[in-house]
Amino acid sequence: MLLVGIWHNGLSDEAVEDMANASLHVIRFLGLSLEDDVPDHSV
Repeated sequence: MLLVGIWHNGLSDEAVEDMANASLHVIRFLGLSLEDDVPDHSV
């Protein structure tokens, strides 16, 4: 998730979490399936 934030111009942890909840390519990059919960921004 840190890399996703850096690659998207330094997004905040909350913004990366929102992006992971909304974007299939980010979910796939993180190695999650559609049934998995996206980790909370504070993890």
